[in-house]
Amino acid sequence: MVAQAVASLNDIGIDISAEDLTEDGFEATIPIAMQLMQNVMQQEARIQPFLTELAIKTVAEAYGITEDQLREIVPNIGMKQMGEMGNWGDDQPEEEEVGEPDDMMKEFIEKRKTHNALIQGISLNHMTKALALAERELEERVPDLYKKQKALSDLMLLSHYVTPLEMMQQMPVPRQGQSEVEWDEEGNMQASANATMFPILVQEISKAVSEANFAHGLGQEGELSPQQQAQFYKYADNELDEPYYFMMGPKLADTVGAALAKPEVLNAIGNPEDSTGENLAYARAMLSMVPGNDLHAIIKGLSSYSENANAKALDELRQALVDAETRSQM
Repeated sequence: MVAQAVASLNDIGIDISAEDLTEDGFEATIPIAMQLMQNVMQQEARIQPFLTELAIKTVAEAYGITEDQLREIVPNIGMKQMGEMGNWGDDQPEEEEVGEPDDMMKEFIEKRKTHNALIQGISLNHMTKALALAERELEERVPDLYKKQKALSDLMLLSHYVTPLEMMQQMPVPRQGQSEVEWDEEGNMQASANATMFPILVQEISKAVSEANFAHGLGQEGELSPQQQAQFYKYADNELDEPYYFMMGPKLADTVGAALAKPEVLNAIGNPEDSTGENLAYARAMLSMVPGNDLHAIIKGLSSYSENANAKALDELRQALVDAETRSQM
C-alpha cells in the first residue's frame, strides 16, 4: 500500500519516498493532501454533471447492479459544497444521560458496529475499484485528472493504516461527503449521497447502497423506545468510532466479500428462490438479519473459509447459519 501511494504521488510530480509515509512522517503529508484535494476539486468543478453520472455508473458496476436499480436505492445523488473543516465528534448529539444498555441492546449495538465496519470497508474498497473502472473516461475528459484522483485516494486510504487511532480522532476532518438513509412516516426508505468531489462521491454512494442493504436487519429486535434509541446512537453510531472503522473495515470487507463470492458459500446462505446462489445482495441482506451474537460467529466462519476453502470450514459456516436461524425463531 505504501509503494502504491508513493508511485501514484511520484506519477503526478510529487517527490516523496516510502519513509515520508510512515507513522512518524505521515503528518507532514497533510499539506500535500490538502493542496491536492483543492487542485482536484478545481478541475472537477467544470464537469460535475458528467462526474455524477460516472460515479453512478461505476458504483453500479462495482455492485453488479444496473444504474436504474442503484437510482432506485439511492434517488438523491449529487456533487455540492459541504461543510468546513471540523473534528471527529462535532456532529455527535450533546451528551445526555441515557443509561446503560441491557443485554438485548448490547447485542443490537455490537451488531450495528460490525455493520458499520463492513459498510465503511465496502465503500472504501469501491472507491478504489470505481476509480480504476472510470480511468479511460476520466482521462478522455480531463487529461491527468485520474492520476491526481488516484494519488489522493491512495494517500487517504494509507492514512487510515499508518495514523495512530488517537491521533486520527484528534485531527481536523474536511467535510467532503455525506450519505444518509432515513425512513419516512409511511416506512419507506429514503437514501441520499452527496460529496464535493468524484472519489468521495463514489465512496458515499457505495455507503448509501450498503447502508440500505444492511438496514434490513435494524428493526429485527422490534421498535426501540426513546431511551433505547438514545442508547443506540450514543454507543453504536458514535462518530468517534469512524476512524476505527476506516482502519479495520477494508480488510474485513475484503475477507467477507471473498468468501461471499464463492458459489458454494452463496449456496449455503443464498436466496431460496435462487438455486444458483449468485444473489450477492440477498446474501448481504441475510447477514444483516442475523442476531448480533451469531453475526460474529458467521463472519469468523466466512473469514476462515476465505483463507482455508475446505469442507471443514464450510461445515462450520453452515452450522453457524443453522444456529443463527434457530435462535432467530425462538
